[in-house]
Amino acid sequence: MTEQADDTDPKALFVSDRELRRRINPRLGWDRFRAAVRLAEKTKSPDGRIFPQIHELWGGRYWPSVVAYLDDTSGVRKDAADNTSTPDEPEDFDATTREKAGLQAQRPQRPPVLVRQTSSNSTTAMA
Repeated sequence: MTEQADDTDPKALFVSDRELRRRINPRLGWDRFRAAVRLAEKTKSPDGRIFPQIHELWGGRYWPSVVAYLDDTSGVRKDAADNTSTPDEPEDFDATTREKAGLQAQRPQRPPVLVRQTSSNSTTAMA
């Protein structure tokens, strides 16, 4: 008795085009999906990958290669080193502490708002 292969097994490495459609975009119609696959088979990704062909022996497309192709054409990188453009600078744990937190700049002196005349002709500010 032979065991029927279940194409919908998430652990399956080689998948049919029907399962590929189900995993990638099930809302896409079959004819439109096939046209997209044919186009992907002719288009290289930025890393130079080509869309995986159907493997003769295993009878399906290698799912991890499909994911790698889609990640590459979508700008997704699995390697965190690809996401950094400059290396981190060394930490300095011996830095001096600030004297006080908050506003660091001094405010300019403002002139008094109300000025009144006194009997001796000098001006004083009213608080």
